[in-house]
Amino acid sequence: MPLRDSAGFIAFDALVAECCPGNRITDARMRQILAAETRGEYMKVWKGTVDRHEAPPEANGADVVTRFGTFRPSCGAFSPSGRAVLGGLWMGLLACSAGVVAALFPARIRRLGRFVLIIGTGPSDVTRDGTDERFVEFCRKGPISTLHAPAMLMVQSGGDSQSGLDSGILYAKRPLYRLVRVSHAGWLQRLGVAGRLLLGAVAAVVKTPLDARQALLMRDAMEAVVVRALVRWGSLGEVMITNSAVTRQATWIREGSVSCAMVWYSENSKWIWQDGIHDAELPMYRHLHVGVHWVWTEAHANWLRSLGHDGPIHVVGPILWYLPRPAIPKPAADVLWVTVFGIIPVSDDLAEQLGFTDNYYSVDRCLAFLRGVVVAAEAARAQTELPIQVRVKPKRFRPKAPSEYEREVETLVGVGALACMETSADQFDAARESLISVVQPFSSPALVAAHVGARACYFDATGVLERPVDLDQAIPFVQDRALLEAIIVDAARSAS
Repeated sequence: MPLRDSAGFIAFDALVAECCPGNRITDARMRQILAAETRGEYMKVWKGTVDRHEAPPEANGADVVTRFGTFRPSCGAFSPSGRAVLGGLWMGLLACSAGVVAALFPARIRRLGRFVLIIGTGPSDVTRDGTDERFVEFCRKGPISTLHAPAMLMVQSGGDSQSGLDSGILYAKRPLYRLVRVSHAGWLQRLGVAGRLLLGAVAAVVKTPLDARQALLMRDAMEAVVVRALVRWGSLGEVMITNSAVTRQATWIREGSVSCAMVWYSENSKWIWQDGIHDAELPMYRHLHVGVHWVWTEAHANWLRSLGHDGPIHVVGPILWYLPRPAIPKPAADVLWVTVFGIIPVSDDLAEQLGFTDNYYSVDRCLAFLRGVVVAAEAARAQTELPIQVRVKPKRFRPKAPSEYEREVETLVGVGALACMETSADQFDAARESLISVVQPFSSPALVAAHVGARACYFDATGVLERPVDLDQAIPFVQDRALLEAIIVDAARSAS
């Protein structure tokens, strides 16, 4: 049975469009905010109506109430809740305070020149084995030309520091505000920014009773003051955001206050909700607004174009924030590794927040995937009498997986059916050194393997997905354990 959430996403998209019409920049931004903030609660109500064989929650113009506010399709409007308004004011005041402090307390050492801001990276992207060497190499020699020297970079990370290898790369927990501090601006310019921030904050608070959007968009407005000042000062040339920011293209991005690009560090979810009948994507993707995209594959570029993006799209291969090391010839391995690039299950609580009523990444489905690979590998080992073993590499660090999944992994490790790799292990090397990489659809480690000329396979253990038309023909897509076993056997015999 295909995933049913696609029909709910389509209904939700229509409700947002009906209750937040208009072609202004603020209208488009409000639709994005609503898609991010209300989807989970809407989908929960939608699931209830489907389970009871009733009409959708907004049928016949009925109001749809969420904690963030109320959709009123009968009059084509959305009314934010007091909680949403207060939250918006709070975030706006925090942004105002951060901007004022940054403007009035500049850094001791200032920098001349125009920076590129990278927003949406973290410490695990920047540092490997205690150094930023590979991150610096990726920026300066990698596929994203915007990051090449002599560009100066301000990169989001865990704290404020400077690269020990490249003086043109600074790190910051809040890069926009650190750039204000290090910019070579005079005191009149800095006082002007602080004054505009304070006046703007007062205006937003005063106008909120008349127009709640003033509160919901207050953070955007405060950031816009800072961004425009940095552009005037000659300190900011471009902003690059990662796809972790798919829910937040602020009004200053939409206004073109500064050039903005999105860097996609993964590609996994774009086809999950295609069933041939109610083809859909996560509603947040409907509201993307950046000038340029940097992606892994032409298929991803085609998908973005199908969503309406008509700007430049650069297809550059895997974007892992580090480059592959040169392949080093090694003696024949004692073990033929089937490497499972697993996705840590999404808990029921998180699934509800995300709006997944039919959660493909549930514990049950992720366990079915893992067990299916283990059983297929055991059967392939028995058939070929070759040393085929299974190991699992989490795609990226997650603090805690659901306990049921953790217990199963521990059990499989305990009986010798599974080995665990470090989360920080090099994905390029892991793919090269594997007999085959087996990946949950349609996660990007399969594309990493294809990129380095290694074998990979998508395994839909529960058989609920459709094979995408644009899927790389070099990566098999299987939904049957026997077929997975045959692929592992073929890879083993070819390698031996």
